[in-house]
Amino acid sequence: MVSVVVGLSAARDRALMAADAGALANTTVPGSPAAEADIQVLNGLIEAGESVGGLQTSVSQVVDVAATLWPGARAVRVTLSQSASTRSGASGTRTVPALESRQVVLILVPGPWRVAEVREAG
Repeated sequence: MVSVVVGLSAARDRALMAADAGALANTTVPGSPAAEADIQVLNGLIEAGESVGGLQTSVSQVVDVAATLWPGARAVRVTLSQSASTRSGASGTRTVPALESRQVVLILVPGPWRVAEVREAG
């Protein structure tokens, strides 16, 4: 599952930097909470007239956890961190500080693997 999670995270980063709604949708289950959250992030960037650069999400400590209600899904607890990135728009470029590492539980649905939910690990 490590390669699946790393691949989805990298694809999400690329889609956000390209402001590519289709590519972003390919990383999540249509209509899922994860898809809705990503749509809000992308729409916020577009509405602000900003583009993202240098976004890189790192994934570590991928561990299977309890089953989920999604048919065929796998739940994994992961540690995510994001490097500093930039946001550029009409008013110039600003740096967005790196985010501290945090643990989340990803609910992954196969066929192909996509994220359905992102929950805070507790």
